Amino acid sequence: MLKKEDFVYYGKFLKPHGTKGEIGLFGDSMTLGEECDFVAADIDGILVPFFFEYTREKNSDTQIVKIERIESSEQARFLTNREVYIPREWAEEGEVFYYLYDNVIIKNVSCDVFVDEDGNISETNLSVTVS
Repeated sequence: MLKKEDFVYYGKFLKPHGTKGEIGLFGDSMTLGEECDFVAADIDGILVPFFFEYTREKNSDTQIVKIERIESSEQARFLTNREVYIPREWAEEGEVFYYLYDNVIIKNVSCDVFVDEDGNISETNLSVTVS
């Protein structure tokens, strides 16, 4: 069973995209890196993992994801507006996220990460590379 204290808030699922089970995934000013292969959604107070078949970027804060075993927009609709969490260690490692501002991609190389009581992430001592 996934423990909520091992996860941090990432964003939420949006509406289904198309008819084959894809769904939008909103991240607050960040997108998941290539190494991130799942998210956990809050389903009636329990974190349930959802593994990706693939992801693709829609815009600076939204990805389109295809989740394993979800094959239709009706199945994906069940996830709409559900809160999404990621493992705390992904946030703490600093190389998982890409922050997108004004069409400039900033890749975290190293940073100290602090999570407040509401699950919001704030960075200090941030070292970055820009591409």
